Amino acid sequence: MNTQNIAIDGPVLFNGAGGYRITTRDVLLNMGDRTLESRGPVQGTMPLGRFSADRLHAQLDDRVVQLQGHVRLHIVQGQSRAAR
Repeated sequence: MNTQNIAIDGPVLFNGAGGYRITTRDVLLNMGDRTLESRGPVQGTMPLGRFSADRLHAQLDDRVVQLQGHVRLHIVQGQSRAAR
């Protein structure tokens, strides 16, 4: 804990407001920089559809998630209107 880094081995599930859900594994959380990096594949759902990638990088304070490597997005037409 002196380095302000936390490693989580295994699956991790995030549920966010507005219908966002992210599943990944093997996460490194840097409390000093307030960032999170996955070392495993990521997949998830959002009001627009579903997505997947090789890994993710997140800036926690800004709530910005970047998908990296073989990023795929499947948009479901009309799904965002149905979620309102």
